Amino acid sequence: MIKPVEIVEAMRIALEARNYNDFVKCFAEDAVLELPFALPGSPSRFEGIHQIRARFGDTSQLHTINKLFDLHEVTAVQHQGLDPDVVTVELRITGKNIATDAIFEVSSSIAVIRFKNSQIVHYRDYPNTMGLAGVIGLLPQLAASLSK
Repeated sequence: MIKPVEIVEAMRIALEARNYNDFVKCFAEDAVLELPFALPGSPSRFEGIHQIRARFGDTSQLHTINKLFDLHEVTAVQHQGLDPDVVTVELRITGKNIATDAIFEVSSSIAVIRFKNSQIVHYRDYPNTMGLAGVIGLLPQLAASLSK
């Protein structure tokens, strides 16, 4: 049986390689991905592997944003709580803003992940939208979108 610590490492490797197919393979068929602090007008819940796969698929906004920076490294610090099936993960990325050549390091997300049968069954993602927008040069656009 694959342990949660190993699944998080597989997830980290997939994110660092921007291999979203491998990232999605970490999820169970009936998994739920939630973004409790999603931006207004953005989906905040994805139910089932098909919706999760679509979230990271070819038409995802992630691919447009990814063109704005080179990703050098993803780090994942895991915190085990009292429930052995739940892990809190701090994700951090290091990269380079393509437009400015500025190197950055930013806490990109905190995730609370529940595992069952060696797969992710519930993933609550709390991304650092403002921090990432700042380092890749999209903070003015993000602020403008929030004032509408």
